[in-house]
Amino acid sequence: MNVTEAINSRHSVRGFLDKPVDDAVLKKILAVAPCSPSWACTRPWIYYVAKGEVLERIRQQYLALYNSGADRDNDIPTNPVWPDRENNNQFEWGRQRCRVQWNIDPNSKEAEEQNRFAVIKKNMRINAMKFFDAPAVLFPCMDKSLHTWALYDMGSASMLIQLAAHEAGLGCITAYHMGCYPKVLHKELHIPDNLAILLGIAIGYKDEKSIENKDKAVRTKIEDILTIVER
Repeated sequence: MNVTEAINSRHSVRGFLDKPVDDAVLKKILAVAPCSPSWACTRPWIYYVAKGEVLERIRQQYLALYNSGADRDNDIPTNPVWPDRENNNQFEWGRQRCRVQWNIDPNSKEAEEQNRFAVIKKNMRINAMKFFDAPAVLFPCMDKSLHTWALYDMGSASMLIQLAAHEAGLGCITAYHMGCYPKVLHKELHIPDNLAILLGIAIGYKDEKSIENKDKAVRTKIEDILTIVER
C-alpha cells in the first residue's frame, strides 16, 4: 500500500471487533506522530491511551453523564454552529447514512419513519459515548498555555497516526465528543491539569459486518475546494 492508496482508502470506522490491540502495535502506530511538522519544531504532542479495565470505567461514566443530561465540558471549547457550506456538507453525509445504513428517509413526514429516525439517532449517540466499543482509545493532549496554532500541529500528527493504523490493518475514528467529559479522563488516565485533552481517536480491528461500516463519507470534489492563480 503506497501513501496515495492509504489516503484514498482510509475512512472512519464506527464498528469494531472484540479483539484487543497489542501494546507493541499501538507503539508502532504512534511512533509516526513525531514525523509530522510542527511550528518552530516545538513538537507539542502528548498522548494517553485507554484500554482494558480503565477504558470500561470511562465508558460507564460517559454513559451515565450523557444519560443524566450533563453538559459537554471539553478542554477545547467550541460553538457547534457551522457556516452554510460546512453545515450542508454535514447534513448531506447524515442523509446518506440514513438512506444507505438504515434504509430510512430522514425527511419523511410519516410518524412511523420519524419514530424510527429518533430511535436511530439516540442509538448513534449512545454508541458514540461508548467510543464505538473500540478496544483502545487514544487521547491527544497539548499544554493549555500553547497558542491555538498548535492545534494544526496536533491535527497533522493525528492524520499520520490514522494512516499508520490503516496500514497495520486497523480502523480509526476521530471524534470531538470523546473528550466531552474531560474530568473523567483527567482522573482515570492521570492526565495533569496543565494538559488540554483535544478529542479521542478510537482504534481497533474493523467489524466488516457492522451496519455502522456499511457506508463511507462523501468525498469533496477537488474542483469545489481548489483555486489555482497564476497571474
